[in-house]
Amino acid sequence: MLKRWPRSRWADDALFLIGMSYYQQGMYAKAVRHFDQLSLVFPGSGLVPEAQLYHGLSLLADKQYGPARVRLEEVRTRHRRLADAASFALARSLLDRDEPEQAIDSLARFYER
Repeated sequence: MLKRWPRSRWADDALFLIGMSYYQQGMYAKAVRHFDQLSLVFPGSGLVPEAQLYHGLSLLADKQYGPARVRLEEVRTRHRRLADAASFALARSLLDRDEPEQAIDSLARFYER
């Protein structure tokens, strides 16, 4: 679809679904590429916030903690409806990195919010 109709109104949906399929298969580098492409090619798409969230989650699953935390923090501050998901993933990343004190603080802020 993307090759035949790259300017279709469904092209952003196709990129998002391809990224999600790679994410679900555990192919995180490919997922990141597609989520990035969606944000770059279709910056006005309503799917950009979710693409950014899953970009961060893909990085997190790929154990790229620094870039993942930066991306998830961006999502948390810019996209109110996805703030809880990003906050929880940020706290989880601290547990994954064996930083329990910071994780507890992060989870407490998440709970209070």
